[in-house]
Amino acid sequence: MTDSMENKFLITPAEVVDLAFDTGSGLGPEDVPEGMILSAQEKFIRPVLNELYPRLEAGDLPDFLETFIKPALAYYVRLLLLPVMAVSTDKMGLVVLNGTSLKAADAEQRSMLVKRTRADACALMRRAIRHVEENPEMYPEYRPAKNVLHRLSICSQVVL
Repeated sequence: MTDSMENKFLITPAEVVDLAFDTGSGLGPEDVPEGMILSAQEKFIRPVLNELYPRLEAGDLPDFLETFIKPALAYYVRLLLLPVMAVSTDKMGLVVLNGTSLKAADAEQRSMLVKRTRADACALMRRAIRHVEENPEMYPEYRPAKNVLHRLSICSQVVL
């Protein structure tokens, strides 16, 4: 899926919903902005895969994309969506969504969910990187020294 500016999407909104959200969440593909997908790709996938990333965009690694990258990317998109799901913006400013039969999660519950989502995304990304680094002949473009996860921890937000 591409747009007019040639942005390459590695995952569709429907795949994000299928891979990273519970079946009964009520969330649909229309609730996942494509801009959030691009943001997750640029923040979390490209800096890790470095020179290997263009092969994903070109469609050269469909099995690697399906098996390793899409699950991690879906959770990174979820991570970016969680704050938007808790607080919305309208002409009145920031508002908390409060349905008639649902109660909004409190700050501690939201924090726990964000931490769990980040941990899941990071575990899936580390799985992908382990596969790449164990199979260098399949991914000659990949440069371990340029993988930002080897220099800092996005997962715990700590620079090493």
